[in-house]
Amino acid sequence: MSSIETQFLNIKAHHAQYSAINPKTLLKGSASGKIIFITGASQGIGQATAVAFAQAGAKAVYITARSEKALEETRARVKEANPETQCAYTVCDVTNEEQVKASIEDCATKFGGIDVTDSNAGYLDQWKKIGESDTTSW
Repeated sequence: MSSIETQFLNIKAHHAQYSAINPKTLLKGSASGKIIFITGASQGIGQATAVAFAQAGAKAVYITARSEKALEETRARVKEANPETQCAYTVCDVTNEEQVKASIEDCATKFGGIDVTDSNAGYLDQWKKIGESDTTSW
């Protein structure tokens, strides 16, 4: 049994959107006018998050990951979810600080800032409080 299972035995697993988090109904318009920056957006949770923000009315979704082909697929899904949501991407390895900085600057230049950041990619060298960690180890 994993540590999360021993700590929280009453957790219900969800593998699809449910009413409380549905961006097409209850959360419709909740991201209106927002600029969203997402790392690890080429598949899985990151890709689903990008689509959900588009469905919730985000002004723009900026996505990063290491695979350009997969980022293009995510961008197509974002545009399908909401043609009004702008979407741009950069290929970015989050273990490379310069690439991360360049992606953030590109997003801010293209869309005028960042309102929400969702980090779905990363590397954790040692488990410690984020304020005590060294950004080069991220």
